[in-house]
Amino acid sequence: MAGIAAYFGSVPAVLDDLTRALAPRGGDPNAWHSAPGQPALGLGLRAAVPEIKVLAGTAIVLDGIAEATTLLGRYAAHGPRALLLGTDPYAMALADPARGVLVLARNGDGAPLYYAVLPDTVLVASEPGALLAAGVPSTPDPATVARFLATGACDDTEATFHTAIRRVLPGQVITVTRDGVEPVMVRPAPMRAVAPATATLTAAARTGRIGVRLAEGVAGAAVLAVALEAARPAAAGPFAQEPGPFVQDSGAFDQEPGLFGRESGVYPAEVDRPGGAFHLGAGRDRGAPIPVYSATFAPLDTGEEAYASRLADDRTTHRTVTAGPDQFERDLDAFLADLGEPVPDPTGYLVWATARSAAGEVDALLDPAGANLLLMAGDRMPANAHRHAATAYLARVADRCAARFGVAVRTPYVEAVGSGDILRRELARLTRAAELTGADQLRHPAPTRELLTASRGRIYATLLSERFASRPWADQRAALAGFGALLAGRRNDAEYFWRLYLVERWLRLLEAPTAAPMPRGPLEPNPGHLLESGGWLRFPVRTPMIGAGDRIADNIRYHIAEFVGHLAADKYYRKVLGTPWFVVVAAKPVAVAQGRARYLWEIVPGLFARVLTARGDGVRRGPWRTQLAIEATGLGRVVCAGGLRVMGLRTLAYKVGGPALRAVAVPREDAVFPADVAVIAPPDDPDAVAAALLGALRTGLPADAYATLGGCAIVSGARVLGWAGTGEFPAEALGDDPLGSARELTPLALVTLPPTTRPTKKDKTRRGVPSGARR
Repeated sequence: MAGIAAYFGSVPAVLDDLTRALAPRGGDPNAWHSAPGQPALGLGLRAAVPEIKVLAGTAIVLDGIAEATTLLGRYAAHGPRALLLGTDPYAMALADPARGVLVLARNGDGAPLYYAVLPDTVLVASEPGALLAAGVPSTPDPATVARFLATGACDDTEATFHTAIRRVLPGQVITVTRDGVEPVMVRPAPMRAVAPATATLTAAARTGRIGVRLAEGVAGAAVLAVALEAARPAAAGPFAQEPGPFVQDSGAFDQEPGLFGRESGVYPAEVDRPGGAFHLGAGRDRGAPIPVYSATFAPLDTGEEAYASRLADDRTTHRTVTAGPDQFERDLDAFLADLGEPVPDPTGYLVWATARSAAGEVDALLDPAGANLLLMAGDRMPANAHRHAATAYLARVADRCAARFGVAVRTPYVEAVGSGDILRRELARLTRAAELTGADQLRHPAPTRELLTASRGRIYATLLSERFASRPWADQRAALAGFGALLAGRRNDAEYFWRLYLVERWLRLLEAPTAAPMPRGPLEPNPGHLLESGGWLRFPVRTPMIGAGDRIADNIRYHIAEFVGHLAADKYYRKVLGTPWFVVVAAKPVAVAQGRARYLWEIVPGLFARVLTARGDGVRRGPWRTQLAIEATGLGRVVCAGGLRVMGLRTLAYKVGGPALRAVAVPREDAVFPADVAVIAPPDDPDAVAAALLGALRTGLPADAYATLGGCAIVSGARVLGWAGTGEFPAEALGDDPLGSARELTPLALVTLPPTTRPTKKDKTRRGVPSGARR
């Protein structure tokens, strides 16, 4: 497992950008550059044991199973076409300054390798993200996106989702010279079907600590059956193994038709036969329970967890991986950032989430991905091109899981022969031999439609956005109508809307990488706001996005306690904890946590709301805000306030309408979900919320810090809606709305008086946030 980087015709410094952007992959970067006076060439490697082989001035980097010196010798004798050798998977880059050439190659299903052709330079990396970090434009490729949306095909051609980035295909050699890039296909694309399912499953379970992702019904159960057979303790003496699904007879495998053996003509070379006795899974702790992972989609009731529990017994350790709608939404940006490009169905996400859960417990994860395509295909196997297009992305998923989590993902069904009932009977024999009852129930990989239904608010937010309306590959009106039909049960193409949603979320990561930032240091003010204003210090605290049903008191207690710890560790700012300080919480996230956000498509404005709507409010403000204002404050007060607004007495109108009328938040596209597509009513009983927060902080803060806490305030802009504490809250500290109102993700702040002594210049430089400086 290694990360590869290379350049041709660029400055050497670009190699640092490429290698730093690669996933760590267990080691520090290593680099090689051509000598002065030679063509500008460079190779980078990031691996557990960084090593760049050099022979007679030619350098090579490898990711996979191959011998570098052998490949260098073959290249010296026979040229670039000799760099593909045998069937072992590997990817490589070779730099030959003497000939002025950079050679890229990918043998078999070796790790992915990408390149970008820029003016006067070519950049190479194991991941598209590294190329983007080195300055390659992130413009999406409309043709690739349109094909992906229509068919789900990806990773099977040279084209990627990025216009400027291309993929090295399996069995391909590419030469880069001053004259340009010359792709040379020396082998056809590998056949996906190479052996019966039993043989490919057995080969996948051959060595190391293995775990099993239990999914797709009988296909996942068959993977577990083979893993259990591989882990079974070997009896003493030759041919003494207990009868199982694999029975040796006269030095050959003689099983039921369809299993590997005499009838199939396939001999599994991965089966070890020490001393004449064969056994599977050499090198592991034989007899130890097999770790089994299955997804739980709670609160959706899919039956997957119960199904997996029926198959788990004392031979396994069973762990569920949370993959429900809430967890999926929390993981989605990190998942897309890890994979670099979208995937066609939820299987990719489930493999990634399972590998993350299995990190440190197993060396390899056996996964049934790809089996459902075969089992649902009938008696005729899918065409090779169609099968490759539907499963090629799994190589990318496996590479990213190995790089991020150190877990090798093996998908034996990608290379299995057989389909339909014939394959199902073969797999059922394996499960019966392993005494896995009830394993013949076929289940889909994930409840795609149910997941989309549960996330309909965020999907509608995506489809309603102006950015989505500008996409060349989708019609906004048709997409909105189609998604509504899917929710109503009039369409059954949930996978299309899954792909549409993932593409848009992926594009937003590219277009606005700070739109959904992770929590960062608490001593930095929001952009455009002052750290110190009006004689007060304001520290916005960044948190993950708050959603409906979140326990906001516990959430705020955790982040304020963490922030106070940062202050206490700072030589200068620790002094502020000795003066009165206050916790400020934005009203909008409190209302969202209380479930007071109403989506535009769920609000039906009444007659009075439509009549009283102020002109110029626009489509996204319009009667929906007025309807919620009527529900929050009453029709009489809203009518009076509306009349005063018509007469131009806006200040008096808001006084008559009350604070709740002003606190009703209208949707804005630059706001954090759900505020971008929902009208948010003011929080219910904000004084009680403030009191609950103050009580929670009593148990979450050190005694000395709590002793100087002046209170908690629930605010909307600079207006105080709720207060709990001693005295009055210093409202002048909120003059410029330090919490922000867009995508800052800072729903709370600490407000305090500045220390009596000013920070030194050294303190300012160390923190990187000059006091009073506008960011």
